[in-house]
Amino acid sequence: MAKDNSFDVVSEVDLQEVDNAYQQAGKELVQRYDLKDSGASLEFSKADKTFTLSAPSDFVGGQVKDVLNGKLVKRHIDLKAVAWSAPQAASGGTVRYTGTIVMGIETDLAKK
Repeated sequence: MAKDNSFDVVSEVDLQEVDNAYQQAGKELVQRYDLKDSGASLEFSKADKTFTLSAPSDFVGGQVKDVLNGKLVKRHIDLKAVAWSAPQAASGGTVRYTGTIVMGIETDLAKK
């Protein structure tokens, strides 16, 4: 009987919804008074499934990540689907974060 039944674990993210959340976050970055002239930027590559965030400081970078996370939650995207790297020093005294969209579940984790 165990051979007949199976339980498949699937974890996929709708990239169109992620792109919509990215576009909404970009609009908010342009309109918000505290982030408008901060020099922060947010980019999303659908092919690589990565976010690239650059900001003049850790504080501003955290605010931009919070804006993006809020838009992702409103689009019903789980925040665990984005794996953020540690902040890296970039040119011009800026800070760069890289977020990768996690598609699927590792086999070791799925077997638990």
